[in-house]
Amino acid sequence: MSDSTLSIVFALFSLAVAAGVVGLLARFGSRRLAAMSAVGLALWAAGTWLLADTGALAVFTLPPRLFLVFVPGLMLTAWLARVAAKSGVTSAPAALLIGLQLFRLPVELLIHQAVSEGIAPPQMTWPWPGGSGMNPDVLTALTAPFVALAVHRGFLGRSGVIAWNLFGLLMLATVVIVGLVSMPTPFQLLKPDNTWIAHAPWVWLPTLLVTTAILLHLLSIKAVNRPEFSGVRLLDSCCR
Repeated sequence: MSDSTLSIVFALFSLAVAAGVVGLLARFGSRRLAAMSAVGLALWAAGTWLLADTGALAVFTLPPRLFLVFVPGLMLTAWLARVAAKSGVTSAPAALLIGLQLFRLPVELLIHQAVSEGIAPPQMTWPWPGGSGMNPDVLTALTAPFVALAVHRGFLGRSGVIAWNLFGLLMLATVVIVGLVSMPTPFQLLKPDNTWIAHAPWVWLPTLLVTTAILLHLLSIKAVNRPEFSGVRLLDSCCR
């Protein structure tokens, strides 16, 4: 896969994930929330792309300019999770919210391909024998369908779901930390330099894909904390 082809695939997949978020909000929340989110995500995607494409984010003096979009992105994600929960999105089956985390598997495959093509530093992909990968997030993607099935069948309760979500957030935090200590700042601990995510379309990794994963974790935790949660059946809740 050529550099340009990989970039196109990554960009299209990121937009598809964003569209999926809007679809989730429309299905289980409200049309107004979905419409507002669609506009907001479109502006966010376009704005972060423009900043990355002009090189404005590729400055790593303290604080790195990438923080100017990543930190607000985290804040907006937390706000959206709160608003979505109030609008009824947490009525979605917990199994569905968990299963949707499978989207992280294509993300990890794309990152691995970017490493193979020399676009991303090797520490940003999964660990493998003889390699230098330090990204364990693929474990969240691989376990998501099994955890979702366990919840769907009623084999996994509230505590187990919360534990798995905390595990997924820990995996994300690990990736973020690896990325941070790989940036060419005075606090850099790992090499090669992690600068690729400051450029388009890769800026959507932290600003769209990571935030989507966090959003699903937050909604999943809120869903199982509902008093009526008891291993909600996926098909019955989705198709009625």
